[in-house]
Amino acid sequence: MVLKRNFFFLFLLFLLTINFCGHAQNLDSLSTILKNEKDDSLKLAALLENIELKKETNNKKGLSFAYHNVAEIYYDKKEYSASIEYFMLSLITCREINDNIGIASCYQNLADANTNAEKYAEGIRYYADAIDVYTELGYKNDMAYCYLRISEIYELKKSSSEAIKYTRDAQRIYTYLRNNEKINTCIARIKYLRSKK
Repeated sequence: MVLKRNFFFLFLLFLLTINFCGHAQNLDSLSTILKNEKDDSLKLAALLENIELKKETNNKKGLSFAYHNVAEIYYDKKEYSASIEYFMLSLITCREINDNIGIASCYQNLADANTNAEKYAEGIRYYADAIDVYTELGYKNDMAYCYLRISEIYELKKSSSEAIKYTRDAQRIYTYLRNNEKINTCIARIKYLRSKK
């Protein structure tokens, strides 16, 4: 078992070295390679090594992905403080390279992590930031997702009227998109929220 792990780790380092030398095409998605690996500590070690390589080669796009991948591991482990730290590093890097899609994604991920950590004010703020960028990009489904998540936060805060307001915002987008399934979900959610008043 130890030999298998050591071999796997050495294999990953080999792949990273190839990437570092410029002989491999797009290994920024190291998470794809690590997808089936069960040992989070092994994944983290490989991804942290990848971060160092991206820094050394000044590969900002790859660095933002690397930070994001580490953040996701911490998020899945429900270690939200560490997840927030790495999503923030990814956000900073995305801003440096004017990657608006990456910025919006980071805001949404920061909102999700803060909400799960019960930091609701931060969650709402980051969802609002994500909505602003998604609006610029024209990403309506992502906007609607954020509105629904804000609605869920207000429901947790026992503010049904605010929860209904944000659900209606999502419903308007789904109506524009003609997504009947999501429209019906919003209608059912509004009825449920009204019953809690």
